[in-house]
Amino acid sequence: ANVKQVCLGKFHSVWVSGTANEGGEVWCAGQPARAGGPHSTALRPAPLKLPEPCIQVAITLTSTVFLLQ
Repeated sequence: ANVKQVCLGKFHSVWVSGTANEGGEVWCAGQPARAGGPHSTALRPAPLKLPEPCIQVAITLTSTVFLLQ
């Protein structure tokens, strides 16, 4: 899949993959709990389970915000 957006933070990184016109899957590495994932540190990227495809993502030092379809 194509990477549509990448957000890099101090403790975690998040990116959205998918096609240009549709929402996609969200992946996270680092401390995924800051993006709603598990509390363990992820050295390998892992997909996050969201209720709908993600269109856009933004991160801060301590949190992540998703725009869903």
